Parts: sequence; C-alpha cells; structure tokens
Amino acid sequence: MKELTTLSLMKRTDSLRLSLIALFFCIVASLYHFDVLDYLNLASFKHYQSWTEEHYLQSPIRFTLAFCFLFTLTISLAMPTALFFIVIGGALFGTWLGAILATLSISLGSLTAFLLSRFVFREFLSKKYHAQLTMLNKKIEKDAFLYLLSIRFVPGMPLCIINPILGLTKLSASVFFTASAIGMFIPNLIYSNAGKHLSKIETIGDVFSQEITLSFLFLAILILSPKLIQEIKKKRSTPRS
Repeated sequence: MKELTTLSLMKRTDSLRLSLIALFFCIVASLYHFDVLDYLNLASFKHYQSWTEEHYLQSPIRFTLAFCFLFTLTISLAMPTALFFIVIGGALFGTWLGAILATLSISLGSLTAFLLSRFVFREFLSKKYHAQLTMLNKKIEKDAFLYLLSIRFVPGMPLCIINPILGLTKLSASVFFTASAIGMFIPNLIYSNAGKHLSKIETIGDVFSQEITLSFLFLAILILSPKLIQEIKKKRSTPRS
C-alpha cells in the first residue's frame, strides 16, 4: 500500500514538473510572439518615455504594480532584463523608490527562479553533476550568507545563470532571499541613480562607467574585508606541524 502511494506521489510530482516546464515555455513564447521583449531596451523606452510618464501620473499605484509584476516575471523566467528595469525605474520613480522597487522585484523574481530550479531540475541534475554541486555546497556551507552577499555585489553577474544554479544547491530559501535583498540594494541604488541621467545613456553598457565600477569594488572590499581578516588570523593562530 505504501509503495502504491509513493508511486502515485512520484507520478503527480513528475506531472507537475512537466506542467511547470510547459508553462515556462508558453510564457516565454508569448512574450516573443507579442514582441514584448522588443520594447525592453533604452531606445524604445526613450521613444515612449513621455507616454509612459503620463500613464504613471494618471494611475501611479496601478502603473507601479504593473511595472513590478513585469520586472518580477522576467527575472523569474531567467531573462537578462534586470539592469534595464533598474535604470528606467530610477528615471520614472526616482533614485530611492526605484531602488526599493527594483530590490523587491529582483528578490522575488530570483526566489521564484531559485525554487523552480530546485523543484524541477535538482533531482535530475544533482545526479549528473554530483561532483560539481558537492564542491559548491562545501563553499556555501562555510558561510552561505556572506558567499551570496559577495556574489550579489559583483557588477554584471548574470541573475539568469546564478539563480537557477543556486537552486540546485542546499542553500536555504530564507538565506537566499535575505542575502539577495540586502546584497542588491546598494548596487540597485547606484544603477537607479544612473537612471536620472538617462539622456546621457545610449545603451545599457554605458551604465558601467569607471566611477560605478570603482564603487562596486570599494563596496566588495568593505564587505569582504572582515572575513578576510578573520581568515588571516585563523591561519596565523594555527600551529605549524
């Protein structure tokens, strides 16, 4: 009886996984079919900027919710749209509100991608890439929060790759969400502030100015320095054989 129940549960789980995969491809196909992604670039936004700002002023709450939903959806689907939304969010909502909305949207979208990857792919890929995932899990076990925090501070680190990969590890969802939200707020604030100077930005790549890159390096050193000092002290205090 227990074997039949287990078998039935496995079949339901497999069916749910297949349904989620099918839903994923349907949503992505719909976005491409209706040319939604063609509008997710700076040239299109600048062309429709006055129209967009007018709709925001007419219904700010509804517009903000729609903005956050689309932002979260694209991150959930592992699409490389984060920087675009952060920059235009700064242009539309201002530096601070834009950064807060970006952090909330990215964190929720990243968590969704993280959990989907864990539920749909971990059982299969953990067997195929056991050695690689074991090494990654060992790194995370040392200090999961600081490890993820340092990843979030690296400029240009692709969320569409990092989120699904971390979903395959033993990292807890609560640590993933908290570290993501805290780690991405300051970078989001910097990018959101860049949105105020949208007229000077032609492509997303222009956001990575020398000043912004140096800011990220300074923040990374500031965050990682206590851990590095602690490791150095441990090595010095360990008696040599």
